[in-house]
Amino acid sequence: MINQKFKPIELLQNIIKTRDNGNLQITANSVIWKLYFLEGKLQYASHSLQSVDTIRHYLIELNLGKIAKIISKFNQDSTNKDQFILFVINELVEKNYLNSNQREILTKELTKDAFEFFLWLKKGDYQWNTNDTLKSHNFGITIPPMEIKPLVESLQIRRKEWQKLSPL
Repeated sequence: MINQKFKPIELLQNIIKTRDNGNLQITANSVIWKLYFLEGKLQYASHSLQSVDTIRHYLIELNLGKIAKIISKFNQDSTNKDQFILFVINELVEKNYLNSNQREILTKELTKDAFEFFLWLKKGDYQWNTNDTLKSHNFGITIPPMEIKPLVESLQIRRKEWQKLSPL
């Protein structure tokens, strides 16, 4: 595999324009991102560094600390981490620890987490897999897709705010 230069924004613009369904898989520095699109909108994103601790962090941030304690019982033996993350979320819903609204918010936060780091990549290997959608994986979760442009804009603003701290 050749580590090729690419521009995430240009890739996204093409997906939006063509209203594609599928999965964009990116590998950079041994980290794998998977971004799932439905009709040109971002449905779900994950990267291989996300873990139970990532889920725990967002549960606490969403004032769901009691649930954060419960998830430590899940063992992350799976090599397919995007499936593992969705499996844990699905289990929390099935066992009535999360309602569907909380599941949607948690899933969106995890997606934003992965998507934000994807945006700042400059090099990596990428592959578009047409029709490789979340639905084709039978994750058992329906995730409403997000418009990409406002998401990118909000993450760019956040990045600029962080960059203001760089002299520290």
